Amino acid sequence: MMRILLHASVVFAVSVLLVSCAVLNKQKLYFGTYNFFPCEAGPIDVNKVLDVKPEQEIYTSHNIWYDNKDEIPHINCHKGKILPFGTEVKIIEASGKGIIFQDVKTGEIFRLIFFKQFLISKVDDYIKILFTVKKPEELAAGIKPEILEKINTGTVEKGMSRQEVILAYGYPSTHRTPSIKEDTWIYFDDIAKTRRVIFNRKGFVLEVMEDLQENSVTKF
Repeated sequence: MMRILLHASVVFAVSVLLVSCAVLNKQKLYFGTYNFFPCEAGPIDVNKVLDVKPEQEIYTSHNIWYDNKDEIPHINCHKGKILPFGTEVKIIEASGKGIIFQDVKTGEIFRLIFFKQFLISKVDDYIKILFTVKKPEELAAGIKPEILEKINTGTVEKGMSRQEVILAYGYPSTHRTPSIKEDTWIYFDDIAKTRRVIFNRKGFVLEVMEDLQENSVTKF
């Protein structure tokens, strides 16, 4: 009798554990529970990664979109406000979990979070495309005023170059666009909606199209 009760107790405990895991996984899937790189990944010296001196100025290399400045997914979802390209920033902290940085002009602090399952590149490589030592006028050099106006509002349209798209939209997430040499770049408007920027052979935007069917959240 005791063996039967013990067996029943074990089965019940295992069942509860499985249900709990299923619920937790569902929460992670639908509510974006953060899946960081391991905590033992130590701090990252951004100055060393960018090969700059401590006193050297650092800027954002493209527009950074954010709905909540304390929780900015590294895949740069296109919703909410925009921190413009060429914004001078001060790096407060950087690690495998994310980057905390400050807008030098306004004093606002931003927290960008790395999602392990969607970060195909190394963190160092991502830092190199997120920040730059180029001043705003250098980043915008050669861009027509009317195009620059659209970039500043986060707008991409037919005829823009790849570099102009990067300034406006940022780099496409590597887990959906492994290489920027591809003719189609996939961006996220939110967790379940993407848009595609399609380039012609000369490297100019041929079409910008929103995906009609919502994506599975597992692809986010």
